[in-house]
Amino acid sequence: MATVAQCIQALANAESGDDPEAWGDDRRALGTYQCHADRAITEARRLNLWPLLNERWDDWVGRIVLQIFTDELPRWSPVGVAMYWHLEKWLTPDMPGWDTRYATDYLAALQEVVEGA
Repeated sequence: MATVAQCIQALANAESGDDPEAWGDDRRALGTYQCHADRAITEARRLNLWPLLNERWDDWVGRIVLQIFTDELPRWSPVGVAMYWHLEKWLTPDMPGWDTRYATDYLAALQEVVEGA
């Protein structure tokens, strides 16, 4: 069983290659976790996790990601939680919209993290 920290590291690897300066989605997604600003605000509101004064983007988004994985891993698989982060909705592999390529990439990243521990 992967730890929360390993699941989050795999997410960072899958999303950006663990690059805090990465930009994606036509420059709308930024940082290690490739988070859009509106998504960060939506999750912050839902979780009541607002940025601290002078907190770096990745540190704030990292706290959001940590809370999501901590809260949801008891109910969802690691790839299910990663898929929620990726698509902003809860899906299972049998549901329309499941991103098989992303799931494969995340699971490979998770295996690499776990085997490297």
